[in-house]
Amino acid sequence: MVLAGVGGLTAFIASPEHANAGGDRPVIAFFRSSPAGPFSHIVEAFRAGVAEEGLVEGESVDIAYHWGDNKLDRLPAMAEAIVESGAAVIVGNSLAIEAVRAHSDRVPMVFVLAEDPIAAGMVDNLASPSGNITGVTFYGGGQLAAKRAELLMEIAPSAKRIALLLDPNYAGSDPAREGAETLLRPLGIEIVAAEAAKPEALEATFAGIVAAKADALEPPRP
Repeated sequence: MVLAGVGGLTAFIASPEHANAGGDRPVIAFFRSSPAGPFSHIVEAFRAGVAEEGLVEGESVDIAYHWGDNKLDRLPAMAEAIVESGAAVIVGNSLAIEAVRAHSDRVPMVFVLAEDPIAAGMVDNLASPSGNITGVTFYGGGQLAAKRAELLMEIAPSAKRIALLLDPNYAGSDPAREGAETLLRPLGIEIVAAEAAKPEALEATFAGIVAAKADALEPPRP
């Protein structure tokens, strides 16, 4: 779902008053909490989208890329530096945008996230978000989790114990758990909630799943 306000950002970015403090081209800050490597395809798609909107990188606009490398403690300082750099607009994933929000309520921000943007506190309305934030969401909430569980049962119909891999930092974890439980518990299937708050915790989390003798694993989100 594309929220209202995204389309108008092209004219906003291209306007002369949004050149940076040095008087040069306006800068789009592309900010993610993740490392760059696994997301090169997203960068290419983003560049293509910018070009389709008539903005030429290096000519009418500059793009500055900022990667948090999954080191969440770095995000506040990075966000502050991006705001102070005078970026015309900041595009990022939910964790990156959350960090920026603590430093500015004026710089336009565009998020891309998988959770419910209202529950995550990003916007107050999907049709007409107020303030300086808009974006794109792939949110499916509990309904999407229930559908994944349904597909999982088609793949592993004899499963009696299913592990749900959950990220406690992800705002959609509770709706996802509830959606899966709504489908699975009436079928007499035991649910093993397995949480991993950061990549370093995955090894121990998977070991716990094995120890619990789960028959199948439902991933947290696409």
